[in-house]
Amino acid sequence: MFLAAIIAAFFVKKVALSRKVGILPPSPPCDPFIGNARFMPLESAWKVFAKWSKTYGDVIFASVLGRPMLVVNSVAAARDLLEKKGAIYSDRPRMYVLGELMGWSNTLPFLSYGERFRTHRRMMHQYFSPHAVKAFRTIQSGQVHDFLRRVLIRPENFRKDVHRLIAGSILMATYDHEVTSDNDPYVSLVNRTTKMTTDSGSPGGTFIDLFPALRHLPTWFPGMGLKRHALSTAELVGEVMEMPLREIKEKRNAGSSSSCFVNYLLDEYESSGKIDKQHEEDIRHVGAVIYSAAVETTEATLASFFLLMTLSPEVVRRAQEEIDLVVGLDRLPTIEDRPNLPYLECIVKEVFRFNPAVPISIPHQSMKVDTYRGWTIPAGSMIIPNIWFMMRDERYYPEPERFNPDRFLSTVHSNSADSGEESEAKTASIREDDPSTIVFGFGRRACRMCPGRHFAEVTVWLTYACFLASFNIGPYVNPETGKEEPPDLLYAGGTSSSASRLRLLNVPPHLRNVQHKSQHRSTLAVHSRFSGSFSPAAAFAKRPPHTSTHLARLLCSLQTAMSNVIRRKLVIVGDAIFENYVAEIRLDGKPVQLALWDTAGQEEYERLRPLSYSKSHVIMIAFAIDTPDSLENVIVKWIEEVRSICGQAIPVLLVGCKSDLRPPSDSPLSQNYVQTEAAEKVALDIGARHYKECSALQLEGVDDVFEAATRASMLMRDGVEGRGGARARRGSSGGGVGEGDVGKKWGCCVVC
Repeated sequence: MFLAAIIAAFFVKKVALSRKVGILPPSPPCDPFIGNARFMPLESAWKVFAKWSKTYGDVIFASVLGRPMLVVNSVAAARDLLEKKGAIYSDRPRMYVLGELMGWSNTLPFLSYGERFRTHRRMMHQYFSPHAVKAFRTIQSGQVHDFLRRVLIRPENFRKDVHRLIAGSILMATYDHEVTSDNDPYVSLVNRTTKMTTDSGSPGGTFIDLFPALRHLPTWFPGMGLKRHALSTAELVGEVMEMPLREIKEKRNAGSSSSCFVNYLLDEYESSGKIDKQHEEDIRHVGAVIYSAAVETTEATLASFFLLMTLSPEVVRRAQEEIDLVVGLDRLPTIEDRPNLPYLECIVKEVFRFNPAVPISIPHQSMKVDTYRGWTIPAGSMIIPNIWFMMRDERYYPEPERFNPDRFLSTVHSNSADSGEESEAKTASIREDDPSTIVFGFGRRACRMCPGRHFAEVTVWLTYACFLASFNIGPYVNPETGKEEPPDLLYAGGTSSSASRLRLLNVPPHLRNVQHKSQHRSTLAVHSRFSGSFSPAAAFAKRPPHTSTHLARLLCSLQTAMSNVIRRKLVIVGDAIFENYVAEIRLDGKPVQLALWDTAGQEEYERLRPLSYSKSHVIMIAFAIDTPDSLENVIVKWIEEVRSICGQAIPVLLVGCKSDLRPPSDSPLSQNYVQTEAAEKVALDIGARHYKECSALQLEGVDDVFEAATRASMLMRDGVEGRGGARARRGSSGGGVGEGDVGKKWGCCVVC
């Protein structure tokens, strides 16, 4: 009886609808009572809608039990309806599963058009407009540089590091929450929530959305597994919204306030005296959706980039040559370089086009009856923009299945965007085939476009630019056969479309030696056919003979001089070497971990060496006592670089190595060696905290060097932060170890 009543109600509604409307757009075959329900796809709907377009055109009408729908398969039709007639088409249909059952209904993507929607939109636009997002650039650059550094240290963790890059950028900008590990509790919570949300299917496309009366059935009723899943997800959604705001409020109550989106909003409302339960609820929902909506889509875009670059070596080569020419060889690209890198801009657009992260945009809904091309669009129609097929429209994109950044060269040159910060008015004037104005959605005055698109574009561009400047990307090489295995272009379904099973094998990433291009062109291998346990490839090379041996002796002797060195990890990079150690030493009778980052032999890699300074608490500049020129380099090169990147606050130690080789002062050969007095004068001139000498061969002074480095680093643990991004704290104990310091890790960068 219940189901019969449902069918009867919808039949009456359909009959009433058919009497009111005029000529409808073309439609697939329609069955009595249920309409087009039998033909509506539940998976990969964008591909099914694309096939429909060949028969029914770019605007297709469908109905399910009397619920009218309009599939839009062209950019022109989408702009005509959703932008030029935005006053009619800016509403959202009710999302019964994602919205009502899971608890996302009061977040910006799913809010109906009205006062609360405008409030959330204003909150987002105020801090994520093209001009406002400049405030987050330091965060974005720092996160990209940390990502490159992690790839150098542990390439086998690449996919997790990509996720951490996106999560870290958004959480720092939104909540000032620093992601310090792969197991961050908030990231883990959101990942689980996002997966459960996307596992439910496309927004508005589930059987409960098509037959909404079914949502009233009890969870124990046969076939109600989706409802049980949705209600379980709702519990996680509530915690996602509450946890970070609770953390922010605790910090504020403790007198600690920082620059982030949520703090800006709280400050604004508190200063105006408007803060109440409703405003706090708005902040909770807006903050939560920024992270939840942005991470998966941005990560999907980056996954597509790495996959497509693997299959396009010529594109990689051209982009690298452009970066080398424009940026130079002594630094990484910055967002200020964007207007001068047109080919890279073409790559950004073509990646957006080739695999849009959201193949079907979140549906709109018409608020009243409208006419278009002589057809009648009923009120309450669900408008479904098929972004995926729009990006394969051969009228705009010849050979759409071919990855070809050159197709946008004329667009990039003619518009010459200023660092990608075009205003809303300028965006509207950009050519209609520009993917960056399509993949983020449609809406009058950007009403329903993704409000975080400007932040996302900067993150994507910086990642592309810095990664291409630093690495090559090549196909996976099977360790058993020695043959390349190009990845397949497989994409997963769901709310966003990501490269399926994309991963990077554990091959040490060789830096691009741009000064010696005929030598080492390193490769980061990409593989998409991964299943089962991970087996790293053995690909370490021998240390090259010309690497700085005086520092090698010093650091190697550390293993002998300190029996409690617990780990050594070498990452070979072309003809240079990055060395990362974690040494546990005892200071004031208590254990302290000292993480060492060795920049030895990196003179050819001016771009990447500054990453070594990231998060360091102390810098040790080493020179060879038997090579006076190396002391001169301290003055003319190293100290200037350290201060420009890390600032004036970070402590510097000057270390003279090979002290056992220096002859007595009365020896005629002594003039060929650096004397202690000369080195001490240099230490004074550069503002070094100490000058120390040591002999690795004789094991003299090594302990003294690292004890001094540890004490200096611990003086940085009270909030002093250099431009290199080091978050440290300056203590009042004069460098002593307190109870809270036991087991903590302090960063030390060794430069020579």
